[in-house]
Amino acid sequence: MELEIDPLDGMADRPPVVRVRAASHVGVKLELRITDAAGHAWTSLNTYGADVSGLVDLGTHEPLTGTYQGIDPAGPWWSMRFAAPGRAPVDFSAAPDSLTCRVTAQAGAETAVATVVRRWAAAGVERQDHDVPGSTISVFTPAGSGRGPGVLIVPGFTGGAAMLPRAALLASRGYVAVVVDYLSDERTQPGFTEVPIETITDALGWLAAHPRVDADRIGVFASSAGCVGALAALAYLDHHPIRAIALVSPSSVVWQAAAAGGPPARTSSWTHRGRPLPWVRVRAGRLLPELLGQAVRHRVARHPRPTALHLRSSYAAGLRNLAEVDRATIPVERIDAPLLLLCGEDDQLWPADQMARAMVARRGVHGIAHQDETRTFPDAGHFLRPPLVPTTAAWSETLMAGGSAEGIALAQQESWDATLSFLARRLA
Repeated sequence: MELEIDPLDGMADRPPVVRVRAASHVGVKLELRITDAAGHAWTSLNTYGADVSGLVDLGTHEPLTGTYQGIDPAGPWWSMRFAAPGRAPVDFSAAPDSLTCRVTAQAGAETAVATVVRRWAAAGVERQDHDVPGSTISVFTPAGSGRGPGVLIVPGFTGGAAMLPRAALLASRGYVAVVVDYLSDERTQPGFTEVPIETITDALGWLAAHPRVDADRIGVFASSAGCVGALAALAYLDHHPIRAIALVSPSSVVWQAAAAGGPPARTSSWTHRGRPLPWVRVRAGRLLPELLGQAVRHRVARHPRPTALHLRSSYAAGLRNLAEVDRATIPVERIDAPLLLLCGEDDQLWPADQMARAMVARRGVHGIAHQDETRTFPDAGHFLRPPLVPTTAAWSETLMAGGSAEGIALAQQESWDATLSFLARRLA
C-alpha cells in the first residue's frame, strides 16, 4: 500500500492532494491527527472504498463512513473533532506558524504513515513585532524587497493572536499585513472597554509609512468587534486614504463595553478623543435562563460541557431600542471606500447579517453603496477563519459562534476566496 500526499509541506489554506494505492475494492481507513496551539488533540477517521485499480483519491472518492459526507478534498481536515480527554470541547486554536498533521492510512494489515505540514507563511515572509502607543503591532512582510499593497488587520473579541495566521497568508500573497492588537496595551481597561479609536488610525498611518508599502494601495480587514473600531475610526477621524475594507461579522452600531468576566461596564466599548462614543446597551438579563440551564446540566453531566453563551438575543434586543441605535449608528456614509461584508446567518453572537444590511442601506441612501459587496452564508456563524482548520466546535471558552461544521467549512473557504479577490481588485 502507498500513501501519496502532494505537497507534504505546503500552504495552509489549500488542501493537499491525497491518494492511497491499495488492493482492488478494499476498504481504506484514513485517520488525521493534529494538536492545536492549546495542546488539544483533534482527529478525523474516514473509510473509503478503493476502486477496481485499488485507488482512493480524496478528489474523486467520498467516504463510506466517517466524519464528513460527499466528495471534498478538504473534508478530513475541517471535520477533525476535539479529542482531548477530560476537557470540554472548545474551538480549534491555530499555531501562529504552521499546522503539523499525522496522516495514517490502513488497508487490512497494511499501514502507511505520513507527516503533513501546512504553513501560514510562504518562504521569505518575515514577521516583526513593535510596541507603539496604544497597541502592539505585528508586521508580516512578503518575500523580496519591493513595495506593494498593505492591509491593516483589526481583530475582534478573540484578540490579535487569532489574526496572525491570516496576516501571514496575506503576506504570502504579496501584501504587507499589519495586525494591530489594541487589547494588549496595559493602559486600556480590562475587557473590551473604552478602547480609543485613534489606535486604529495611528496604526494605519504607521502602515502607510512602512518602506515596503505603496501608500496608494492600502486596505483594511476587520473582524467582529474590530469592525466597530475600524468603521468608527474611518468615519470620525482624519486618516490615510484607503481603497478597500473587508469586514467579517460586522456591526453597524457601537456597543456597550464587553466585560472580562462579570457584568459589562456601563460605558462604551470605544472612545473618540477621550470620550465614550454613544453606545447601545447589551441586554444581559436575557442570558439568565441559559445560565440557569447550564448550572443544572453541569450538576448532572458525566463529562465536561462547554460553557459558552448564546449572546445573539442580548444584542438583538439592544437593536430594538431605536433611540439608542440612532445615536450609536456609525456614519458609514462618510467612508469613501468599497466594503466587502461577510457574515453567517446563524451568527449566535450578534445579528451580523441584519447589521450588514443596515450598513448597505444607509450607504445606498447616500449613493455610495454601488461598489459594496455582501456575502451571507446560511449555515455559518460568527467565526469565519482561514479555511481547512477544524470547524466541529463552533464556540470559544465563553462565546457561542453558531453554524454547522459543514456550513462553517464552506463559508470559510468561500469568504477567504472572496477576500482575496476583493483585495486583489481594489488594491491592484
